[in-house]
Amino acid sequence: MNLLPCRLDGDSIAIDGVRLPLTAEKAERARAAGGELQLGIRPEFLRCLAAARPGAIAADFEAVEDLGNYKIVTARLSGQVLKAKLPEDETVALGRGWLLLPAERTRLYAGGRAID
Repeated sequence: MNLLPCRLDGDSIAIDGVRLPLTAEKAERARAAGGELQLGIRPEFLRCLAAARPGAIAADFEAVEDLGNYKIVTARLSGQVLKAKLPEDETVALGRGWLLLPAERTRLYAGGRAID
């Protein structure tokens, strides 16, 4: 599981200057939970993009490991190392890129405990 520090900003969470919307229910649970917030996403749900798009977060792609039937991309975002698991035929260039974290595939944690 990739874990990223984040902060609550109204009914959204903010990661590295990018706001990702939350449902009103999830935002309320985050407010009630208190403590440090983290957004979690499994490597197979993290998407690597070559161009910016709304909701995507700029990151540096540092390594691509070809493991035969899939690839593992190592990305760095605000000092955090993230791993993405991509299909074998997906091309990823090293250097600057963007990460997309689909809201339906993320989990929110407060004080190390899942709140959603």
